[in-house]
Parts: sequence; structure tokens; C-alpha cells
Amino acid sequence: MNKHFYFLIVFMVVCPVLGGCALFSTKKTPAVNANIENVQKTEDLQNTDTENVQKKAAVLLPLSGPSSIAGHTILKGLLTAFYQQKDDLTSTPTTLEFFDSYELQNNKILKQLVKKQPDIIIGPLTHQSVKKIIKSKNINRPWLLLNYTDQPPNNKNIYQTGLSVKHEISFLVEQAIDSGYKRALIFLENSSINKYIYRNLVERWNILGGRVIKTTEIYKKENINATVAKTLLINESKTRRNKLQKILSEKIDFTPGSRQDVDLVFIIASKNIIRQINPALKFYFTKNLPVLGLPSLCTNETKKTTDLDDVFFACPERKQYQSQQPFRVQPQSKTPDTEIENFFVLGANAGYIYPKLLQSTIKPGTSFQGYSGWLTVNDKQQIYQNLHWATFKNGIISMTLLTQKNNILTDKK
Repeated sequence: MNKHFYFLIVFMVVCPVLGGCALFSTKKTPAVNANIENVQKTEDLQNTDTENVQKKAAVLLPLSGPSSIAGHTILKGLLTAFYQQKDDLTSTPTTLEFFDSYELQNNKILKQLVKKQPDIIIGPLTHQSVKKIIKSKNINRPWLLLNYTDQPPNNKNIYQTGLSVKHEISFLVEQAIDSGYKRALIFLENSSINKYIYRNLVERWNILGGRVIKTTEIYKKENINATVAKTLLINESKTRRNKLQKILSEKIDFTPGSRQDVDLVFIIASKNIIRQINPALKFYFTKNLPVLGLPSLCTNETKKTTDLDDVFFACPERKQYQSQQPFRVQPQSKTPDTEIENFFVLGANAGYIYPKLLQSTIKPGTSFQGYSGWLTVNDKQQIYQNLHWATFKNGIISMTLLTQKNNILTDKK
């Protein structure tokens, strides 16, 4: 291993929280601002342009507390990227030093962070912490935040990356509208996160000229097949058949017809619920209706199945052809496998981003290769994964193209 490449993992052990000195506390704002300024105003390392100077990266992750599973998974992703590209970093040898952001209430950690004088800071993860840092004006070194805010940074050195539901929703909605689809039928699994996604999706859909014709909520232990039939007005079709047979006094050949006032189906639900809704939709003759799911579908099935075939969703480029999941959820965790994998990808992408920030090669409007494929920087200095259409074929993710309305979604050759 190149002598310039090593990493130092430091898990800070801190004394009890000192009152009034919290970096990310909502209390005593002057103390918050003063502590951030302490980090900002540390002296720059000398000879930073010298080839053999060891660069220091301070990484702030929740390594304890309620978000520790996410923090440790991001850490694994970051280290994976570190070793994958170590040969590309020979001109910028780097030490990674990890701080437990869950303990950042303690001023002792801040003093140690200042003393380390890192060349770049990566993290923290929580939206509340990121919102406070994004307002800072005097940061004099690159800082890569691991979450997004709606406001642009006040400093050219601050960049944001993360997991963005809004970005994924915008991709689905804009692509569907551009392809001519306007009238949506939505199946919504009842949960707080799904309702948040639903609100954002409907808002964007309406702004771009789409209409939501019908929303059907799905609850636990519900007869999904019966719910889908009712939503598609299958019973009304059967009623019309019965009336016609009564008038004619004879049986007639009959194929139940689905509703004709929609041209697209969104399913905002877990993978397990989508496995039940999609076959029911096919059974009731809706094969000409594109069915769109969420990017949370972007993991291959563990066994061959056709339950998710022809459901379309957004997927980062690299994940479209990955056949394995890097990590499984710990038995005591309630965090879904897909979310765990996404945290790993977030860490790995950060591992590709920070060397470029050190080299000052990232600017708004540029694109570059990350762990999950191409990444793009917008004018708010936010770095997003480039998304692509994907679907399932026998449980395996396959790249697709969304064609114009009245055509089918076809595999990309």
C-alpha cells in the first residue's frame, strides 16, 4: 500500500454535555455561531500546493445514537471509495479522521476539530445541522454536507450531497409529463413518509399541468385485489354486463373493462405492496397503462419473480447493473434494506466527491463520475446522482426508455 495512503479512525470519547456550548443545539444561538466561527477561522495549512503534503479530511458522522446504523453504513461506503480510487489520489495523499457527530454538543470535540486543522470537512448528516452550517459566510476550506437544504449556501466552499426524495420525484414527474402523460391514478400506502412523497409528487404534477383523477389509499391487511378492482371500476363494468344480459335475456361474451379516464399509474408504496398491486393491475387489463414506482425499488430481487415486471422507476446508473446488495439490515434494525444500501452509496459518492473538492475541480454546472454513476452540480452547489429509467425483467433490473404516450416502455438496446 502506498505510504501516503492510510486512514486514522478516531471515535471521540467525550465528557457530559456542557450547558450553553452546543454547536448544533437550538438553544443559545450566539454560542452556536461562535463555535462555527472557531472552525471557520482556524489558520490554513501552509504549503497546501506542495505535492507531498498530507491532506486531512475530518468526517462528521452519527456513530452513536439513533442514527448510528446510517452513520456506520456511510462510513463503510466512504472507505470503500477511498480504497477503490487510492491510485488516483497519489497527488493528494489523504488522512480520514472520523468524529462522532452525535456527541457534537460537547465543545471539547469542537476544540479538537479546530486543533486538527482539516483541509476539508465531510458531514454532518442531519438536516437540522446542515441548515445551520449552510448560513455560514466565513468558511475558508471545502465543506461537503451530507444532506440538502432548500436555500443556497452563503459560501463558495460549501457543497451539498445526500439522498433527495424531491429530486427523484421531479425526475419521475417531469419525464412522464414530457412523454405526454397527464391523467394519473395513484395508489398510496398509508404511512407518514409515503404521504410526504405523495404531497410533493402531486404538487409537482399539478404545476406541470397534470391531473390526479383518483387516489386510492392502501391499508395494512387490506384485500388489495378487491381494492384494485374497485379503483379500476371493474364492478361497474360487471354491472353493465348484467343489465345488458337482462335486457337481451341471454348470456353474452364479456371481458371486464377497466376505467378509461387515466393514462398513467403511480404506486407510492413499499416493495412488498407493489408486488401485490402490479399483478392485480395486469389481471384487470391495464397493460397499456405505464406503472411507475419509486426509486426505492432500485435493488434486484433475491429470487426470480415476475411480480414487479414492467414497473418503471428511476435508478442511478451504476445500481442498474449491480447484482448484489452491499449490506443487509441488522436483525434488530427496522431500517429497510434499500435505505441501508442508499446510505452506503451516499458514503461512497462522498468518497469520490471530496478529492475533487480538494483539487478545486468541482464547479456549478459540471458533471463527473462517482460511485453510482455520473454526478452533476447545480447552481446551488448541490451534487445529485444522474437518474435513468429502469424496470424489472424476471426480478433483474433492466435499463429502459420512457417513450411517448400511446407507445410502450421499451428496453434500451
